[in-house]
Amino acid sequence: MPIGDGSISDGLSELWTENLDKFNAKEEIGSFIPFSTIFTGTMVAQMYYWGSNRSILQRVFETKSLANGQKGMILAGFEKFLIPIIVVLSEIIAFHIFDGSLDNADQAYPALVRKVLPSAFLGFFTAVLFGAVLSSFNSLLNSSSTLFGIDLYRQYFNNDASEIQTVKAGKKIGLFLAVISMSIPPFIANPPDGLFSYIQESLASLSVPILAVIVVGITLDTGRDELVKLAVEDLACQTKDVISAMKRDNNSKISTLKVDEGASAKNYLMQFQSDLLNVEVGRPKMIEVTALGTDLLLELKLVFGLNQM
Repeated sequence: MPIGDGSISDGLSELWTENLDKFNAKEEIGSFIPFSTIFTGTMVAQMYYWGSNRSILQRVFETKSLANGQKGMILAGFEKFLIPIIVVLSEIIAFHIFDGSLDNADQAYPALVRKVLPSAFLGFFTAVLFGAVLSSFNSLLNSSSTLFGIDLYRQYFNNDASEIQTVKAGKKIGLFLAVISMSIPPFIANPPDGLFSYIQESLASLSVPILAVIVVGITLDTGRDELVKLAVEDLACQTKDVISAMKRDNNSKISTLKVDEGASAKNYLMQFQSDLLNVEVGRPKMIEVTALGTDLLLELKLVFGLNQM
């Protein structure tokens, strides 16, 4: 090993002794990231990233149950605590090995990989890293396509759009965003403080305003009526998810959705459900079908003396 002669403890001790200033997280006010920002700006940025970032939330929504989604987010939060070991410590190791001679901070990680990884594994590691980048890129495109299709195209451009039309519109905007995204990197490839710092600064200028809009949207003039409406529409969205899964599994189409029981008495819910599924909703005159069936069974028992139901 380049540090510690094969001993992890000796290597960490060497890093700590010769680069003590790099382990000091309590930076002063004039530094690049002052320590106080952990409790101010950085906290707000993390609230946005973990609470309203669509590429993260969409993966949570795709889980098979609420419990699985919650466990996944808790596990991701725990892994967040490993970042100082995975990212920061590797950067300090690179600074120690190359004695701060790298021209750009973005060169630290690839230079460190070339230094410590056997040549036979460089191609494999590159493929893994490239796959991780593509995974994040695809998640962002998928989230953007979904946002455009559901929140913009179906709401403002084509209210009667079918699911297939909405998906096609989302794919087109995804292709457009992909082309734009691939044309931007040449212009920001060599920022003064490194690409990572540039991206963080750019996201910081967007994350706080977006989070502010979300918080205001939830709190400002949000009363009992809005919360009830949200719960009712959430019920319709969950029903749509179940029906979409059934259609996918059975490769079939649904022309009419027959409903009953208490929730079907709400006209707004039934109309919203019909618009969401783009199908006709059939509601019987007697919506309490379960209660009616129970009464009929009771009458059968009384009339015919049935012992078992």
